[in-house]
Amino acid sequence: MRKRYTVKEWGTAFEAFILLGFARAIVLTLPFSFVSKSLGQTTPVERKTQARSSASLRLAIQRASRYTPWTSNCLAQSLTASWMMRVRGMSSVTYLGVRRDHTGALIAHSWTQSNEDFVTGAKGHELFHVTQTFYR
Repeated sequence: MRKRYTVKEWGTAFEAFILLGFARAIVLTLPFSFVSKSLGQTTPVERKTQARSSASLRLAIQRASRYTPWTSNCLAQSLTASWMMRVRGMSSVTYLGVRRDHTGALIAHSWTQSNEDFVTGAKGHELFHVTQTFYR
């Protein structure tokens, strides 16, 4: 039996859907120096106590990204998570990493965590060398 989502859960998924589109547009049109400012600062900040569960945001972003008519890649998902967590007074850390594939081509990945919980990009993150960290 499929889980029935509450109105609040669908509202959070709709928020994620809109922000994923905004994030994708920013990633495609603006220089990374602007995008990186949206992720937070590069020095650690005092960690806030999480008033809400990061799991609900993770599920909302996953749910919304399945239905976007555009590619909701890892960077768009990390931007969306960072923005949604900021609005909710939650702290986050976003990582950018790189690795080489079997042909030697450079591949990038982004993931966002709240304390030790992954909000986005958990799958395969351990294969990447962290090049930059953003705290919010």
